[in-house]
Amino acid sequence: MKIKYFTPICILLMFLCSISASSQTKDKKWLLVDSLNYSTLSSEAKTVLDSILPNLAKHPHDSLVLKNLFYITENISENNVWSKYNDYMDQFLSNKPDTGFYLRYKGIVLVNKAYLAEHRDQNVITALELYNKSYEVLSKAGALADMATPLNNMATIYQRFGNNQKSLEYNFKAMDIFEKTNNKKGLSFSLNNIANVYTKLNNIEKAREYLIKSYKLRLQIGDKNLIAQSLNNIGGLFSSQLNSDSALPYFNRSLQIALEK
Repeated sequence: MKIKYFTPICILLMFLCSISASSQTKDKKWLLVDSLNYSTLSSEAKTVLDSILPNLAKHPHDSLVLKNLFYITENISENNVWSKYNDYMDQFLSNKPDTGFYLRYKGIVLVNKAYLAEHRDQNVITALELYNKSYEVLSKAGALADMATPLNNMATIYQRFGNNQKSLEYNFKAMDIFEKTNNKKGLSFSLNNIANVYTKLNNIEKAREYLIKSYKLRLQIGDKNLIAQSLNNIGGLFSSQLNSDSALPYFNRSLQIALEK
């Protein structure tokens, strides 16, 4: 599912086939050659398709097909490519029951459609409708970990259009799910998003509180990129309050981490 903070949530990785896919990737059923020209795809897209399409051709069990299609939608960045596999997944699910793993993937398809409505079509009203619908479907499927994505994306939309209270409501719901599913990385982003909303509300004390919480969590995770981002965010908050003496140590530490990489 496409999410805007931007780290994908728990992708199920399939083992990569070591056999050359040159002939299999031309298979109409899976390459969708009617709408995609393989020779014009990016190297990223070709790498993903060449590693996944053989799995689809050799293991056509429904659960494996859906996991592989999901992997494609998560790991190809071009909207005009991954969206076609989301459409294929939607078509594949059209005659499947609204139960079990089928229902979960139907919810995921809706999240991706909402993302496209928001970012490709610039249709925020449709995006919110689809995000809400996806949340309901994922909730019915009991897919707790996936439910954070539509909540997070709706929170971002509401913040962008100035409805900060609504943004906080959805951010806190997403945060609660990340805590329950022990998704520390997702939680760190939710804490950061909440800090951003409090900054918009000019509640600097609360903003600093949540930025520091995010920073401490990222120290536990050990991701240097996220740690540097948090340090930069804290420095930026101090800087916005014309407190350069407090901001500078955070900016310096962030820069130091960047130079160490």
